[in-house]
Amino acid sequence: MTKGKIEDIADIFDLGKEDLVDLDRMASKSAENLLDAIKSAKDNATLSRLIYGLGMRQVGEATADVLAARFGSIDNLMQASRKDLASLEDFGEKSAAMLEDWLRNDKNKKLVERLKKKGIDPRAETSGNRLEGKTIVITGSLGSMTRDEAKKVIRRQGGKATGSVSGETDYLVVGYNPGAQKTEDAEEHGVMTIDEKAFLKLLGN
Repeated sequence: MTKGKIEDIADIFDLGKEDLVDLDRMASKSAENLLDAIKSAKDNATLSRLIYGLGMRQVGEATADVLAARFGSIDNLMQASRKDLASLEDFGEKSAAMLEDWLRNDKNKKLVERLKKKGIDPRAETSGNRLEGKTIVITGSLGSMTRDEAKKVIRRQGGKATGSVSGETDYLVVGYNPGAQKTEDAEEHGVMTIDEKAFLKLLGN
């Protein structure tokens, strides 16, 4: 492979040291470090990171988490119907149609197959479905994890993590320095408020 031949993310995993040392200002040690980083990315790939890295329209990190938790593998996602996609958290018909177009594109199908042949075919990081059908909002800071980490855990266990309290919210997790508005909304809608210890118990910890 020569300079200028990287056309998609699959090509990155074909790089060798000889491809890198020819680049401007790329010393031998730097090339080795980059190759180590590429190998680490391959060895530690998760399904949500893979989905996010594919560059699908309308799919950010949070949506990638949702897709990974719902479909469990890249093969299942590639076969998803528009109806399946439209039923997901924060997905409407327009977003579902855009994603379906990406999934049905022959070029994208070939890219996924190339990645799989290189050994990049992770399964979802799941930990059961203890929160199946539950909608949870977090306010304030948690001591055991960041709020983003907590949202990922909720999604992996089948729950829905949202940013505002409504009548459909099942739990409001209250951490340090919580927001007054969310607490008031929980009282107004009769939503159960729990502390971090109770939240961890819900997760099975």
